[in-house]
Amino acid sequence: MAEPYFEITYSVFLPGKMALTKEQVDYQLANAGAFNCGGLNTFTITMMCIVTVAVFLRLWSRKIAKIDWKADDYTLVLGWIISMGAASMSLNVTYNGGFCRHTYTNLLDRARWEQFGKTAYAWNVLYTTGYPIARISLVLLYRRVFIQTWVKGSCWFLVFCYAGYAIGSMVADLCAVFPVASVWNPDIKATSSINGKSLFLANCGFNIATDFILLALPLTVVWSMKSTRLHKIALSAIFCLGALTVSKSRLFGGPGSEITNIIVFLR
Repeated sequence: MAEPYFEITYSVFLPGKMALTKEQVDYQLANAGAFNCGGLNTFTITMMCIVTVAVFLRLWSRKIAKIDWKADDYTLVLGWIISMGAASMSLNVTYNGGFCRHTYTNLLDRARWEQFGKTAYAWNVLYTTGYPIARISLVLLYRRVFIQTWVKGSCWFLVFCYAGYAIGSMVADLCAVFPVASVWNPDIKATSSINGKSLFLANCGFNIATDFILLALPLTVVWSMKSTRLHKIALSAIFCLGALTVSKSRLFGGPGSEITNIIVFLR
């Protein structure tokens, strides 16, 4: 195996370093303008449009039916605003920050590297904050729809869990490395940093556990109803679709990717 010619730490959240051989560095220099985020950006823009239309239709239906906004509507709007901010950061980091471009050539462009670090830092905070808020909106909807006392209690438990997760994730992301400028300035060395692997695995475990609870909570109520099997299956499909949609609201999130992340990190 060829000896590494250049090494750089992945990020404060990912352990290990990226090692490039002399041949790989030469290839990156020869193809400095290569960019492979076209499909990702198209997907991001499409999802932004779909989510915006869905939120608008829900709020419009409230107005047509002359129904006042509830707590789940307000949290939905808040989650939408944060998600749009995170998606905008994602687009900015690909077009202007050097994401999906060669690492070595990015380092040679100091302005691009700093833009990438600053935008990715802000995106990560928005990304991990908007995710639990979207779930809180769904949980509050459950609380409003179902009348069972145990369901309402479970919903409040989940709301507190997600709120704590949002605050904890924000603090962890903001304080992940010190000094913060070392994230985007390669001349500044980090004097301390969070255990990125442990944080990542903890996030994955929390997301998987709460996703299953979100799926199980309405299904338990539906299948305890005195109704036909076909009716129960139809209601189960509706609730599963809603829960899975929220699970995918982070663009690349959801139980499947979390399990994959755990397998990769524990190899």
